[in-house]
Amino acid sequence: VAAAEAFLGAGYRFVGMDHFARPGDELSRALDAGSLHRNFMGYTVLPASDQIGAGVTAIGDVGGCYVQNEKNLARYQRSLAAGKLPVERGLARTAEDELRGAVIRRLICTFRLEFAWVAERFGIDPRVAFARELSELSSFADDGLLEIDDLGIRVLPRGRFFIRNICMPFDAYLRQETGRPVYSRTV
Repeated sequence: VAAAEAFLGAGYRFVGMDHFARPGDELSRALDAGSLHRNFMGYTVLPASDQIGAGVTAIGDVGGCYVQNEKNLARYQRSLAAGKLPVERGLARTAEDELRGAVIRRLICTFRLEFAWVAERFGIDPRVAFARELSELSSFADDGLLEIDDLGIRVLPRGRFFIRNICMPFDAYLRQETGRPVYSRTV
């Protein structure tokens, strides 16, 4: 909180999560225009269809797959010397992953989620498809961090500092280990 207050006091705007920008900066303007984007590396003003990670442990996002390069330098170098990509592991995203990723990015970048946007883009009723997630968000609404109505979700100014937590119910992978949502890791 002290760091955020220092940035805000110095004239920066809170863009999201751990990013701040001057009011005239392109990130700040993109936030105002609703055109801000986010990928696994952070906020950006332009979408990136593919990102190639170069170097030990680097992560890439190519063709609907996440890939992570070898973590061990010697194995990384051997793979390159043999003319092979030094990939240690990867994950091909499913249609469900793409849906949930889009919902999370929308919340992280615009601090809102319009149910009509989800319905139009993915052909589902998000109130039905995400009934459990919306129920889990009720505690955030009770705490004055967001509002949920028939049109969608709107993150309130205080809730912006908890956007990771607000997005967590939509991340199916967080549930896999315990079978229940995990929120405390970010606080």
